[in-house]
Amino acid sequence: MAPTVSVAPSASPTSAPTPGTFVEVEVSSSLTLDGITAETFNDSLRMPFAETVASLYSGVSPEDVTYGGFTDTMRRLRTVAVREAQQPQRRRLQTGVDVEFNFAVSSFSLGFDDDNLDTQAAAAAAEAEALLTDAVTDGSFGTTLQTEADEAGAGVTVTVDQGSLTVDTTTTAVTPSPTASPTATPTPSPTMSPTPDGGGGGGGGGGGGAPIGIIVPVVVVGFLLLVAGIVWCWRNNKFSSDGGNLGDAQLIASTGAGKGSL
Repeated sequence: MAPTVSVAPSASPTSAPTPGTFVEVEVSSSLTLDGITAETFNDSLRMPFAETVASLYSGVSPEDVTYGGFTDTMRRLRTVAVREAQQPQRRRLQTGVDVEFNFAVSSFSLGFDDDNLDTQAAAAAAEAEALLTDAVTDGSFGTTLQTEADEAGAGVTVTVDQGSLTVDTTTTAVTPSPTASPTATPTPSPTMSPTPDGGGGGGGGGGGGAPIGIIVPVVVVGFLLLVAGIVWCWRNNKFSSDGGNLGDAQLIASTGAGKGSL
């Protein structure tokens, strides 16, 4: 039987080497949302808010956004009476919630990889703050938050107080542990499959010879037939010899008797 060759597949290459030292920007911010309470935010808006923040930054997921707290607020809004312009302006109370939140983003995710870490840190911190500030002031943050809230089934209308945003940033240099260059697991040398036991091996080596299980009975039967033939011949010859001697004795006796009668 012809041998078969088995070759194990090579493993997928490992990931590329980790980049060198980079800057991590930690952002601590607070923002006021009008028209809801802290309880409503905690029950219905925690994830939509985190998803809105994460959508502004590459490499940041909703799970990366943590909360420092959310507190009910009440502030007075100035309104103008519509009945009589001469009446003094009145103020009404507006409920809302102050949301404190934190997240971190790397300078690489922000597109900065300057060899000078100080330059990289300053640029990354400024970019992290600008992305959040611009989204709040141009209204896109509020629009995205309302969309996320509606998709989550929150059932509330959210208004972002654009002037309430505060942003603080701190930077930290991070040196990741190095990883090996891409490598593939070596493919082992081809190996022969083991030869099966039994008649297959004998047939391959003997060029078609009969198995020993058949040869032995044939030899035994042949030997017994040979012995039987020898015994048969011997007994037959003995019988013939005895018969010849008996005939001669009878002939002599007959002859003697004849002579006596004469």
